[in-house]
Amino acid sequence: MKNQDITVYLADDIDMNLGKAIAQVAHATGAAWLARMKPSQQESNHITLTLTPSARAALEQNLALAPKIVPVSQQELPTEEEQHIEIIDAGKTIFERPTKTCVAVSTVLGDALPDSQRLLFNDDVINYKQAFFINRKLITTLALSDQQIMSLFAKASLAIILEPVTDGRLNLNISEPLYQWITSAFGKTVVGTKKVSKLLEVSALLNEDHIHYRRVYFNDYCLGYCTQPIDAKVIHKYTKYKTFNLLS
Repeated sequence: MKNQDITVYLADDIDMNLGKAIAQVAHATGAAWLARMKPSQQESNHITLTLTPSARAALEQNLALAPKIVPVSQQELPTEEEQHIEIIDAGKTIFERPTKTCVAVSTVLGDALPDSQRLLFNDDVINYKQAFFINRKLITTLALSDQQIMSLFAKASLAIILEPVTDGRLNLNISEPLYQWITSAFGKTVVGTKKVSKLLEVSALLNEDHIHYRRVYFNDYCLGYCTQPIDAKVIHKYTKYKTFNLLS
């Protein structure tokens, strides 16, 4: 797989299922880029995030978009420091307490900004969530590794953040879903189905409701979708659609 200029070290000894791991790797990948976006202009309803020079160069060269996944024990995860973007799961679903799940590292993106210069967020709030829809039958048929699946969907998740970037700047209205999502718990829900017909139906439903999403491909095979942030109060309309279940 190309463009693996970012590495996510993932704890593989904490009973984390595939769906949770996909979400955590996507979280780490997105957070690594957000740690290189400095709030440079802010008005009452708008904010501009400016990529650091190294991150802008990486984006222009399509680097550090699809992470390399390195499974390690939790004890072997890189230690906390400013250049290591570590993810601590809140412990509200499969874990009983806050749990360190993974750490993202990238030299290609250059130095991460100090915490004081990054966009502020409140991880106690979940106003919006990103949805992942996965063709369970196809990933089994293609014999894709868990690491391949995580990397492909993390790249799609990141693309939702980077798509609006122009000239190294991300201009956001503070009321729009993307801003609300990246300044809260950055939540994600990962579901799967074995029925292609249901994937097509949920695709039609997303289109009908004008919800933007990206198709995730392996070669010419569509493995599923990754959406823009969806209001957490209504996301179940899509993620609990008919035969979709949380990916285990």
